[in-house]
Amino acid sequence: MNFLVFILSFCSVSYQILLSYIIADVSESSHVFVYSLTAGVYFLSLGIGAYIYNTFFSKKELGLLIKIESWLIFLVPIFIFGIYISAIIFSVIVGPWMQSELNLFYYKNILLVFCLQFFVIIIGILSGFELPIFLKISPKTGMIIFLNYVAGLFAGLLLPIFIIPNIDFFGSFLFVSYLNFFILAYLIYYYKVFFVKNILLLVSLSVALFLSASYKDNIFNFYLKTHYFNAELNKNNNIFDLKNIFNKISNIEHFRTKYQSIDVISPYTTRKLPDIFKTFSIFLDKKTQINLLDWRVYHESMVAGSINLFKKNPKKILVLGGGDGLIVSQILKFIPNSQRIDWVELDPKVMQFFKNLSPLNLINKSAFSSKKVYSYIEDAFHFVKNSKNKYDAIFIDFPLPFNQDLSRLYSVEFYKLLAKILSKNSYIVADVLLITKKNYIFPKNFILPQSIFSSTLKDAGFKSVFFYGPEEPFLFAQINKKSLSFNFKKLSKKISTKTKKNLIKLNNNSLGVKIKKEYINSIFKPMSFIP
Repeated sequence: MNFLVFILSFCSVSYQILLSYIIADVSESSHVFVYSLTAGVYFLSLGIGAYIYNTFFSKKELGLLIKIESWLIFLVPIFIFGIYISAIIFSVIVGPWMQSELNLFYYKNILLVFCLQFFVIIIGILSGFELPIFLKISPKTGMIIFLNYVAGLFAGLLLPIFIIPNIDFFGSFLFVSYLNFFILAYLIYYYKVFFVKNILLLVSLSVALFLSASYKDNIFNFYLKTHYFNAELNKNNNIFDLKNIFNKISNIEHFRTKYQSIDVISPYTTRKLPDIFKTFSIFLDKKTQINLLDWRVYHESMVAGSINLFKKNPKKILVLGGGDGLIVSQILKFIPNSQRIDWVELDPKVMQFFKNLSPLNLINKSAFSSKKVYSYIEDAFHFVKNSKNKYDAIFIDFPLPFNQDLSRLYSVEFYKLLAKILSKNSYIVADVLLITKKNYIFPKNFILPQSIFSSTLKDAGFKSVFFYGPEEPFLFAQINKKSLSFNFKKLSKKISTKTKKNLIKLNNNSLGVKIKKEYINSIFKPMSFIP
């Protein structure tokens, strides 16, 4: 009995965790918000399930438990398909409609999050029957409740650390479903309820799980293609037309590490697609990391552009992030007389992936082989906090702050730590999120990210904050107050024409920058950088 309680409680909590992860992933919404909302809805649903059992089914025990587990095993894979299909519908139909008819495109993600709570409620209600049934069957109520909480702890540790990074969300759901299936089989065996209908039930469920495992990659890749390619498809296409179109496109290579997902898209030239998809492209957490068509604009603007503003070559350099190695390789190219480059990256699997990825390793090879480069697998916040070195330049290549987890790397606390490890007359440079379009309806109190960056850096002690790059935007900041401008006569001849066009100062007035105390982004009071 204790074994059954522990495993089924583990499955129940696993469903809640996985639903939170997958809803945050497909909606691209704040992880903190989605996890909190989904957990609250799930636990409420557990309570509703317990109430329904005690009110209407309190005389039923084993037979009802077998039915509940059967429904969970049957519905969970269907619901996962349903979540991805819902995300596809929102991308193809609901999102464009909200854009064209309501001009509320930025709200489609939050609407998707709330719609997907339907699946959370159903699974939560069914799981809510389990604990009351066990409490009725077993006299050891204290042990039952204790095992229920311990199973939750195990699920909270095993899923994000071991299971999800290795078999991704879809595989994790199927893993838990199979675990649930074996417990159902054990229930039937242990209580010797070998009825024909129960045997047929096990056979049917095993077939359903097998089919789910067989088709999961097809559904997931269709979802990825919809996400990446829908923007440029003919607006007259319906969702069935998309299937025919996407069948002609090779599958997107996808894998997940402990910290992020990676999608690799090979060149496609058969249809009218954005330029970014006409070449080898890589996305981290569905945000553009590299495309070989114009990778030089980003990396040359950050490196060659910043040293042009600095007016001299830095000697000791710190690179935070940039696991692809391209920033480091460009530093070696444009600053050949640099003495030392400390490179901090959180995710070792990403570094290994980019090191061995062809054709990228033709460009970034020097980053992994130069004796000047010292790499550290560590959290950037922790590294900077404990560093005793002083740097002439710090290159920051983090994912943009699309959620509260990432916003701490753009906080006043982090920038103050950076200021402490900068040598005299040194600088930081980072890519930034700028919102300048006026054709969207934003929330009434939405603060432009450029105002958050400026206010936060000023409070951290950076007196010079300089935005540049209409195509690929960056901020350049120094502790000392200086008048900054590009000297185009001294620009390296190695940079591309596109990069030169990107080295343009962005005026604070045209960007709508406002510096206020209440706009400071802090770990203790995180700001939202997106609507």
